[in-house]
Parts: sequence; C-alpha cells; structure tokens
Amino acid sequence: MGCTSLMIFKQRTTLQTSVIRDLTIQGECNYLSAASGLVCAYGSAYVVADDQQVLARFRDSYQRGELLELSTISLPKDAKQRKKQKPDFETLFLLPSNNGAASKLIALGSGSGPKRNHGTLVNLDASGAWTGSPLDFDLLPIYSELKRELGDLNIEGGFVAQHADLGQTQLVLINRAVAGKSANAAVYFPIGMLHDAIDGEYKITKPLDICEFDLGELDGIGLGFTDATPLADGGWLFSAAAEDRSNSYNDGVCTGSVIGRVSPNNSLSVMKRLDKKIKVEGLAVQPKSTKLRTSKRNEILNVCMVTDADDPALVSQMLAAQF
Repeated sequence: MGCTSLMIFKQRTTLQTSVIRDLTIQGECNYLSAASGLVCAYGSAYVVADDQQVLARFRDSYQRGELLELSTISLPKDAKQRKKQKPDFETLFLLPSNNGAASKLIALGSGSGPKRNHGTLVNLDASGAWTGSPLDFDLLPIYSELKRELGDLNIEGGFVAQHADLGQTQLVLINRAVAGKSANAAVYFPIGMLHDAIDGEYKITKPLDICEFDLGELDGIGLGFTDATPLADGGWLFSAAAEDRSNSYNDGVCTGSVIGRVSPNNSLSVMKRLDKKIKVEGLAVQPKSTKLRTSKRNEILNVCMVTDADDPALVSQMLAAQF
C-alpha cells in the first residue's frame, strides 16, 4: 500500500442540497430505482443503475430519460434472484478519445460477486449521442488481482486522471470499505490497462499504487466510498455513505452521506454532511464552476448527485449542491 490518509470527521458543516428531478425514464419500468453512476457531459446527465442493464441520458430537468440497453440478457423479476444475476454497474466515467472529437462511456461492475466482473463501453459521437452497440469486456483478471490486494472487493467509482508528477494518464478505481474485510481505497493503474482489457488483453493487472483512506464514522456507522470524480487541479471529489452492512454484497440501513475532497497528493482536506438522509451513489461536477471573487485559490464546485434508496418501489433522484 503506497499511502494512507486519515481525517477525523467532525460534524461542523452541512451541505445544502436541492432536488433537480426524479429519474423518470422511457420504457416499461418508467423510472430508475437504484442510480449508481453519473457523468455530466455534452449538456446531458448520463446515469447507470446497479439493478438494471440500461444507460439513461437526461437532457433537461423534466423530460423522461432516453434509454440504451446494455445487455440483451433479461434479469429475473424476483428481487433475490435479480440480485444474484445483475451485473451491478456501480461505476460510470468518461474515457476521452485521442482526437478529442468524441468520447466513450465506461460502466464497470463492482466485482462483489461472480456475475459482477464485467465492463461495458458505449461510444458517443461529437454531440454526446450514443452510437453503435455497447461492447462488453471482462474484468476478472484485474479484479482477481485486486481481491488479493484488498480483500472484500466493491468497486464503486472510477475516473481518468492526469498524474502531473509522472506525466501520464491513469485510471483510478475507488473501492468501498467493509469493516474488518477491506478498506476505502483509491487504486491507480496506467490507462493502458483499461485499453488492454477492452481489447481482451491483460498485459497489466497489478496496480501502480493503492492509497487507503480512513473516512471515520457518521452517527456511529463507518463511512464507505460510493463514487468519485476528478478535479482540474489533480485532486478528486468523492461521495461516501454510512451504511450498516457486514459484506460487499448485502445492503444495510443508511444513516446519511457526505461529500469530500482529496488533494492532488492524496490527502483528505474536507468532508461535508448532506442535509438530507439519503444514500448518494453517483457524483459529478458540472463542467462550469464559478471562482469566488474573494480568493483565486478557492472555487465553488457545482455538484450533481444521484441517489439509491435500495427499494425498487422508490424512484431515484438527482440533486444539486455547491461545494
């Protein structure tokens, strides 16, 4: 483990949130109930859910989201059987193209079960519309190595980062802790590892570095990462939830969530508790953030979040905050 970061969390600052919309979608289901990954780009919000096999694109705050089926395999309707069979997409991030004309969306399974070791690639055109068919790729060789390193694996977030010191682009995967079994951790790979996995090659499976984080507790329950997104200064923003659970497979009672910031040197700098008792599972920063006039170093980050209530009868929501 290359680094360890610790912050003693004290409830001093509450982050005010506002609801942007319910995540209603086109199709038979009508809504997302377990939103787990979020990307804001091309004037749209892209959302993936961990109990469905669809990617949703929301162009505004009122129209139903457009859907792209990520798999032709049907999931069982029974909740227990569905949980066993679902790919558990917990991570969604943008992979920029080399020429800058278009991008790719990458959804990753959590690795917390035998059916959850796959990723899916969706090509976007220059306007942000998906094009072609989704491409499935295997993550088992990489996740097997991570399980040996981390223990109880649960990849909840990921992003592409530019590492200034090394002068290279890296893929960062975010693991969610399970008490006594695994740690909250950021795992760093060269970006070539992702391209190799997409191509079905596995030249690299060992990470460059693993940084563990002690996020402390919220109302007596340990905080665990639920998503992360990169910042322009080389640091990153994360969401974390306090959920009472004994392993990476089963859900538990959630007492709330926080948003925090990690500096470019992987030190925790601040965490703020959300004003609502919700489980945030997806996090993104709006492309345009406004700088404070009082300080050149500080900026207001316009943050978007999506929720997961762990209840198929409840619609997920998109919220906004200024961090």
